[in-house]
Amino acid sequence: MPTIVESLEQLDGMVTNHATIPEIRSQIAFIQREVAVLQTEKLGMDNACLALHDEVTKLKAAQAQKLPDPPNFGSQPYIKGRMET
Repeated sequence: MPTIVESLEQLDGMVTNHATIPEIRSQIAFIQREVAVLQTEKLGMDNACLALHDEVTKLKAAQAQKLPDPPNFGSQPYIKGRMET
């Protein structure tokens, strides 16, 4: 199956070589169908991306609520070489 670029190049060649109007219209219709498929696929990917973003946001919010408070080591500053017993 040709790519969109290849199909457009073929259409350009058809126009240059004075193809019949039905041949040119057929090529244009093929390109329109391919573009419509690509637009539909992009819309589906956009929707999936938004849904994934929403899920990530929910997971981050849930994780933020579950994080424990940081440990309290007291107000004593750390002194290198000093060990408390």
